[in-house]
Amino acid sequence: MSKILLPTLAALGLMTVAQPALAQASSAECRALAASISVRQQEAETLQLKRDTLAQETELSGEAWENAEAERNFGRAQAAAADETKAAYETLKSEFHRTQAALRAQVERLNGSVARYNQACTSTRG
Repeated sequence: MSKILLPTLAALGLMTVAQPALAQASSAECRALAASISVRQQEAETLQLKRDTLAQETELSGEAWENAEAERNFGRAQAAAADETKAAYETLKSEFHRTQAALRAQVERLNGSVARYNQACTSTRG
């Protein structure tokens, strides 16, 4: 019986010694996750501001194009102006959609990081 008890006690002793090391590693990992969440959140906020600005610019550009389109048939200069305003509108609209997609992807990454943090770090704190 003492042959079984001794290795069991030794194993328990190793687990007790190993746990503080795991807690420190977990704490460092949690700090790193928290830092990455902060960075991703700032990036998402920057993209959101850019998207909001582009939304306003695109809306105004679309209105300018509609106004120019109404005068298209008045002459070549008006047709050229309508074409230019449409090109500007299409460019802004494309940039808006790219920014919107980038923001969506960034928010998905942020949500993934938050979920990993909640799973790995908040359950260890009790």
